[in-house]
Amino acid sequence: MCMKVENSIKKNILVIFVLFCSVQLFAQRPVTSATTSSQPATPETYTEGGQLYEWGQGNDIILESVVYDGETYFVNDLFTQISYNIVRVSGNGGITYDRFGIFAAENSGNFNYAPSLPGGVGNPSMQALLDEPVINRGANDIFKNATATAQNIERVDVLYDPFTIPNLPTLDKIGFLALEKDGNSTYKAAIVTSLDGSGNPLTWGPVVTIASANYGIVTADFEFAFLVNSSAGGNPTRTGQNVEAVGVSIITLSDLGVGTGDTVYGISFFDSNVADDADLSDVTNTSEFPNANGGGADIYGGLGAISVAISTLRGTIYQDIDGDGTRDANEPGIPNVCIFVSKQ
Repeated sequence: MCMKVENSIKKNILVIFVLFCSVQLFAQRPVTSATTSSQPATPETYTEGGQLYEWGQGNDIILESVVYDGETYFVNDLFTQISYNIVRVSGNGGITYDRFGIFAAENSGNFNYAPSLPGGVGNPSMQALLDEPVINRGANDIFKNATATAQNIERVDVLYDPFTIPNLPTLDKIGFLALEKDGNSTYKAAIVTSLDGSGNPLTWGPVVTIASANYGIVTADFEFAFLVNSSAGGNPTRTGQNVEAVGVSIITLSDLGVGTGDTVYGISFFDSNVADDADLSDVTNTSEFPNANGGGADIYGGLGAISVAISTLRGTIYQDIDGDGTRDANEPGIPNVCIFVSKQ
């Protein structure tokens, strides 16, 4: 079997943030509500099997923030994401190409869809589907290996510029988003603790399970169509439909078993049938990553996005050579800086 890593590289962005923490500790709980925004989707069409498919006929619904334990966690680019990797094993599930499986909110009829087609016609993209926090579409049966809509995806890696955790009163104010259609399917995650020379995950922290009890339903039901393509780069065709809502959970740094002084490189997601003590690097080993159905997770966009209960401060960090408090032309900027300011 051959392992393939699809990745998208993100431009580095300098962001400074102020994190206000209390001394209260709390356990992981489902998100209780969410704030969304809408933007006009990109209209596109194609014909498959004599049927016209129309995308972008409404809006893309963007997840902006969630409420967890009474606090608002904002979903944005406070941390610099450097790559979003879809790790496939060719042949798993009988699939030897980069299959694209999506569920999308219907706009008007069975073949007319509200959101944009991620990646566009002729180039549908699983990376864009999972990375972009659009929640009226998502990845269908992402880790399944034994159904008509089977995938050959074994792991999803969301990697960031590494950051070292400072001494904070609590690590429950920073978390990664995990989303699931109707919040009724289980999958797993582990924090990435080091990378190899090629920039791929090498070691992980403890495995955590995201079960149905960990999701909070934050939207009304959508009428979703299920679609999948049948060849590399092919456009997806309809296979079914269902009515379901959006379930969201936050996995905090505390949940993930990291602490002061640890360096975080990102987070990986995988099927519920992967054992907690599995070698997460060996996706081609069916003893570690079974070539079978597991939790059947259907995952919305925004998977692995970092959400933080924060106030933000944006600007430039620079070397104040003359100490006058004003940036001069000869004073260089300092990139990739995160400032944590905690309130005890």
